[in-house]
Amino acid sequence: MSAYSFPPFIAAIANLCIGLFVIGFAPKRRINQLYLSLSTCGALWNLGVFFLFLKHDPESALFWARLLQNGVILIPPLFLHLIYHLLGKKNSKLLAGTYGIAIAFVSLNLSGHLINDIKTVTYPNGVQHSYGQGGALYASFMLFLLSSMFIIIKQLLSAIRTTTGIKHEQFKYLLLALGITLAGGLNDMMPIVSVQTYPIVNVPVYPFGSIAIIGWAFIIAYAILKHRLMDIDVVIKKSVTYSALLLLLLVPCYVMLIVGQSVFFGRVDRGFSALFLTLLTVATFVFPRLKTRTEQTIEQVLFKGKYDYRDTLARFSQDLVTIINLDTLLNRTLTVLADTMEISRAWAWLYHRGSDRFQLQASTSEDHMLTGEVFLPMSHVLLEELAVRPRVLVTEELERYEINPSAVALGAALRELDCEACVPLSAKGRLIGVIMLGRKTEGGIYSEEDLKLLGTLGNEAAIAVENARLYEDLKQQQTQFLRSQRLATVGQLAAGLAHEIRNPLVAVKTFLQLLPERLDDEEFRTSFLETTSSEVERITHLLNQLLEFARPSDPVYRPEDLVKTADQMATLAKNEAFKRGISLTTRYDAGMPLVTMDAKQLKQVVQNLLNNAIQATPEGGTVHLEIHRHRGPGGEAQVQLEVSDTGRGIAEEDLDKLFTPFYTTRDTGTGLGLAMAHRIIMDHHGTIEVKSQVDFGTHFTITLPVEPVFVSADTESAELPDPGDSPRE
Repeated sequence: MSAYSFPPFIAAIANLCIGLFVIGFAPKRRINQLYLSLSTCGALWNLGVFFLFLKHDPESALFWARLLQNGVILIPPLFLHLIYHLLGKKNSKLLAGTYGIAIAFVSLNLSGHLINDIKTVTYPNGVQHSYGQGGALYASFMLFLLSSMFIIIKQLLSAIRTTTGIKHEQFKYLLLALGITLAGGLNDMMPIVSVQTYPIVNVPVYPFGSIAIIGWAFIIAYAILKHRLMDIDVVIKKSVTYSALLLLLLVPCYVMLIVGQSVFFGRVDRGFSALFLTLLTVATFVFPRLKTRTEQTIEQVLFKGKYDYRDTLARFSQDLVTIINLDTLLNRTLTVLADTMEISRAWAWLYHRGSDRFQLQASTSEDHMLTGEVFLPMSHVLLEELAVRPRVLVTEELERYEINPSAVALGAALRELDCEACVPLSAKGRLIGVIMLGRKTEGGIYSEEDLKLLGTLGNEAAIAVENARLYEDLKQQQTQFLRSQRLATVGQLAAGLAHEIRNPLVAVKTFLQLLPERLDDEEFRTSFLETTSSEVERITHLLNQLLEFARPSDPVYRPEDLVKTADQMATLAKNEAFKRGISLTTRYDAGMPLVTMDAKQLKQVVQNLLNNAIQATPEGGTVHLEIHRHRGPGGEAQVQLEVSDTGRGIAEEDLDKLFTPFYTTRDTGTGLGLAMAHRIIMDHHGTIEVKSQVDFGTHFTITLPVEPVFVSADTESAELPDPGDSPRE
């Protein structure tokens, strides 16, 4: 290898490395596949140039000259394909024709009809360089190459004029990269067109295309890094880093190799040098990964116990943040630590908010009965130290530092607490807790790796504890809010009930007052009895509805066919709609999934919505029921049931009151129907929404999860609904 052959070798490595990194980041993305193909063609080009500096026998040189040529032939269609992909063009006849012609030239080249001879030039310092000699068809290839470059440049210029933003910048960088590569590439093609040396100066010119192709690789890399051409910033950063490290490694090694061969053997073997550098390059990339996997394999085979528990703790530390209940979090953490590390006992202390002490919050030993009753003051030497310098402490290590009084005091404090190691829990620069660990049951020590792992676990646990406490605070605030809402709802219910009962009671009272005077009037007694019975019946019905609303029967959840359930109610409602001269239409998605629900309660909801819609719609209007699939914000499977009408609509100022008990927009009705419907939907973990426009109709949308996650309800908060959301009777 000489200074002349070194640039194409480095260019080949750079092109191939960047291409592999790109495809490794997103193997299925077409733009990444195209970039790898272009990088591979560039690598073939440069490898051909590299070996043509080393191989001068006709057979070997002819092989590398043809391989080089194949790389050059495939660049135009791949570059054009890259441009079309960025522009979003598909099924282009021009692109298909370019690929077809390129493949034809590859076939001609492999059969010996394109490059058919080898010539060698000698540079002034004696270095020889072989190159392929073009045959009769080479002129047609040059015409294809120049035509393709003209088309590509025209496409790039058009794209630059018609695009803006990132796309505009992408095409500018592609044009710059193409210009540099084209200038160097045409220089390399000149000797192949039977021009051994350039006119006038009559000296061989170095194949600058190999230098230009390095420019191509790094210009595209810069475009990717700055303008997210392929969304692989990290890939390019690693590529540039690895290429720089490769240069720093190869150049000194190459010099040492040449000097070593000269000193020990008296000559330099180019083939051996190339093989050695290739093996060194491969080892540079393979060794780090091989080292990591070898360490893991040895740990799994020879130290399986240690590997298993470290792996368990590492995975558990990542899962900690998903636990939001504080007691569950602490107990789970201590149990995992005690079981996986085989520790005799573990216990956790947390800062007791509103005081100057830490409270024993959880434990794996018999002293768990004392949790909540044992405290450590903030002035304790251990807590003071960890508040200033949070780190994992080991009792045995502290006791070794006899010349350090502070360490000895800490060791004594830990020994007094029967603690072998402690892990601080620090968040936002303050100490919020401490996990203390006892002896290992088999007498083992806490190794350096254990301490690193415990430190990581402590950081994750501290974040999880903070999240759990925030969640508890939120629950308390929510509980207080619900209590205030319940009190407000009780007031609304009392006022509504008093209003609804007052009228029938007035009627009953009036008749009772008149009864002594008109006792002999048979007609009065008969009408009085009918009216009184009717009003008492009305009060009874109202109270039954109120009780059903306040204390509904326990729902029975099972997978049911919502379409079948709703369609039964639609069939019953069609008769009433027909009497009123209203059209009731339905539409259901095919193959709807079963929904976990209480079918009886859902029938009640659908019946209420349909009845309301029919009663609100004038003759000649339409009521429509529709059920279809839906996806939640997290992609979860849901269904939506919609009831719309072309009725009188609801004023915007009344929409917020619709689900409030005893509120109704009709002259008749109790105003509990939609409040009950709202409660049922909430119990199913669904939502009910309403949109309305006066004189144009009303639209209700119910969204239900296909498989809701039911949890035990707070019986106190289940007594009354949240009055914040509301529809009409």
